[in-house]
Amino acid sequence: MRSPLRNELSRIWVDDHLDLYNMASLLGDRAWQEHILAALAEREEHVQRYYLETIRRELWQKFDAINQKMLDLFEELKMTEDSHKQEQLREQMWELKTMRVEITRKINSYS
Repeated sequence: MRSPLRNELSRIWVDDHLDLYNMASLLGDRAWQEHILAALAEREEHVQRYYLETIRRELWQKFDAINQKMLDLFEELKMTEDSHKQEQLREQMWELKTMRVEITRKINSYS
């Protein structure tokens, strides 16, 4: 079953290529038109690659956000002397580490 994201990316990709085809037609560039038609004929491969790149990019953004949050928590941990607060911060960092491992696993599965 195709995901809604993949369906949307497919629609966008096809629309963009049809726009390019129309532009090539207006310019009278037959070679470009043929190139675009060839790409449209291989749409599934192109859309799949585009989809995987999009998923990987989103996962890396989440990974980076988690790293930033961990750095922020680490700075907060260094600043506090309250043992209860330190324990809370360590727990939050552990949860983020677990999330980061899961995201890394997903990134690797889409490679």
